[in-house]
Formats: sequence, C-alpha cells, structure tokens
Amino acid sequence: PGRADALAAGLILVLFALIRVAAIRGGLSVDPTVVEGLWQNLTLAELDADLAGALIGLHSQPPLWNLVLGLFVKACGPEALCVSEGLWALHMALTPLIAGLIWATLRLAGVARGLAWGAAALFALSPGPLFYETFALYAQVTCALAAGGALALAAFARGARGGAEAALVVSALLCLTWPLFHPAWMLVTFAALLLIDRRRALRARPLATLALTLALTLAPSVWNFHRHGLFSNGSWMGMNLSQTVEWLSPEQRDRCLFRGVIEDIEEGHRAGRLPGPAAGRDKSVHDPAIIPRSRECAAMAASEILSRPGRWLTGRAETLVRSHRVWSWEYEYYAPIGWERMPIPDKSRTPPPWAEGAEGWELFALFALTAGAALGALACGLFGRRRGLAMALMLQVAAFTAASHIANGVEQNRMRHTIAPEWLMVAALGADALRRRRTARSAEA
Repeated sequence: PGRADALAAGLILVLFALIRVAAIRGGLSVDPTVVEGLWQNLTLAELDADLAGALIGLHSQPPLWNLVLGLFVKACGPEALCVSEGLWALHMALTPLIAGLIWATLRLAGVARGLAWGAAALFALSPGPLFYETFALYAQVTCALAAGGALALAAFARGARGGAEAALVVSALLCLTWPLFHPAWMLVTFAALLLIDRRRALRARPLATLALTLALTLAPSVWNFHRHGLFSNGSWMGMNLSQTVEWLSPEQRDRCLFRGVIEDIEEGHRAGRLPGPAAGRDKSVHDPAIIPRSRECAAMAASEILSRPGRWLTGRAETLVRSHRVWSWEYEYYAPIGWERMPIPDKSRTPPPWAEGAEGWELFALFALTAGAALGALACGLFGRRRGLAMALMLQVAAFTAASHIANGVEQNRMRHTIAPEWLMVAALGADALRRRRTARSAEA
C-alpha cells in the first residue's frame, strides 16, 4: 500500500465516522429488548449464571454466537442495554475491517486500485452495515468471517503458504456460528480450493486441515445425537423446511409454525406433560421438546416436496426473485430505534415490494447483471490467471444463495448481508476483466 491507498483508507474512515455520528445524533440507537427477544439468543440470565453449561446444553444451533454473546454478558452482567451497546460497538468496528478485507482480496487478485477501493467504500458507506451493526445477532460476525475466507482464497490463489488452511479454518468458524452453514460447507470451501489450484489443494496439509475442521464442525451434530438422538447442528430444521412448502394445509402450517410450536411446548409444561416450568420470553425454542416436533415437520415437509417437486422448485425460484428485489436492510422483522428517521429508502416500512407490483425490479436487474457479466467473463476467458479465484467466489455465492432458499422459507434478504462482500468482489473482478480487455484492444489498435 502506498500514499494513495492511505489517503483512500483515511477518506473512507472519515466518511464512515461522519455517517455514524450523524445517524446517532439523528436518533439511531440499539433496541435493548431485541437481544433478549431474538430466538437464537439464550437468555442473558442463563449465560450469566452458567455460560459453559448453557453452551453444552444448546441444541438449537452451534455454540459460537452464544459464546460471543456470553462473553459480553460476563463483562456487563445480564444487563440488556450494556450487552446491546457492546455488540453495537463490536459490529461497528467490524465494518471498516470488512471493507479492508474486500480491498485486500481484490488487490491480491490484481484488481485495479480504484475498483478495489470503490468496492470497499460501497460496503463501508452503504446502509446495510449501518443497519446490521445495531442487530444483536451474528449478521456482522458471519459477514466478517465470509470476507476473511475470501481473502484466504485469494492468498491461496497467489501461492501464499497457509492460504488453504486459513480458508478451511474460517469456514469451520462459520459452521460453528450459524446452522445455515452446514458442515457440508466445508466441502464447498474445499471445492473452491480445487477450482483455484487442484494440485496444491490435494497436498497433505490442506487435506489434513480439511479432516480436522470437518470433524470440528460435526462435533455439535455428534453431541446432539448423543444427547437427543438428533444428528444435526441445529434442531429447528423441520420448522424451517416446512416454511418452504407453500401449499400446506392450515392445520399442517399451524403445527409447524414456530409460534404454534412454542405455545404447544409451554402448554405442555403448564399441564404437566413436560417436566419442569416453561421457559419465559419465547425461549421454548431451546427446549428439548422441540426436537420431536422438528422431526415431524421435517418428515412432513420432505414428503410434500417429493410429492410435488416441480411446484416446490417453482416456489423456491419465485422466492429467489422476490428476495433479490429488496435490499438487505429492508427487513420487516426488525429495525433499530430511530431507523425510520434515517434518509434511507426502505420498502419494509410499507407493504412488501411483491405486493406493490413493479417495485424492486431494478435491484433484481442489478443482481442479474452482476451474475450474468461474471458468467460471461468466465465463458469468454476474460479472467485470465484469476479464473480459479473468480470461480471459487462465484461458487460460494451460489452455494450460500441456494442453501438460504432451500432450507428457509423467509428472511433471505437478511441472510444475504453475510455474502455482501463476495457479491462486491465478483462485481469488481468482472468489471476489472472488462477493463483489461478494453485496454488490450486499445493497445492493439
């Protein structure tokens, strides 16, 4: 990095800080009720009383996010405001870090300095990070890990020692943070390494790291099988999968909706059919009694999908289009305090865009153009020596997008924040490939 890079980084940091100061002065702040209300989070009191025990007993998802949350609880006590503000500070610090990872990845790939800084600035100064910095869940953490994994892939593509191992370790951390990153994600990452350099990916050290990290990511599934007879890294898969089946009867849907499951479990405790008192604050989603219902819903959903696979695939394709017609911050289930006063377009404040007809198609066209340009550059051989890295990043974007739409019925635009850096990297690589081709043609002329 030279003087121009230092100036660009300084300018982005100043603008980033000014936006945060203006937003906070305009009324933006965390909602301290959210950290306790999110189903993925264990109660602060439980984490404060016995952090290790709470993580050992956690079956609904992998333990890493609640470990992060628990460390803040240990620093603050079970005080929702203190914990929320601590997470806000962490998430805010991650935004310039992620922007730096985007820049470093693109520069390692040989992308022009201006394009690399442009992609980094687009992330750091966009509304998405500003929104998810306030969100007391793992969106910013997984975004940072995904960006770090992309940097490791770029380092591997440049021949750096340890790049393959770093990519696998980062992928393992993702798998231990969010159930959507199933242990099979390790195989996606290894496939990305094979696309970059098959010979080096098949050496002893990457293969040994793959074996170790795969075993680590399978540990929550093994533990859940030992305790509950469920070989899975999360116990909500049945309810999530049932949301993807759009033709369920009202009875089937009510039985597999999270709200209905929670009410049934709480009623079971009150009636004495289940041992002990019911959990408060909707935390029955962490009750072991949810596991049999999840199995039932998974079996029902699988049966329905297999009976009408064409209709299910059509529904998933429609959801894919809908989710790419809204920005990641247009999230109807959450907004920080004061978000409505921010001068940021947000269709989640009005009826969803698919109820409005024509709204959102310009964003879908942007995603389609980015994907089409990248695939076109790949088909035309414009990436040159960066072909392997471009294919690796495109594979990860495609795999994550597919997983989020196959395993969940809703909230894909929120999930997409995790791979926002990869989308920017793919767009910058495609733009740089076109720039190089134009430069070469000008030189020939």
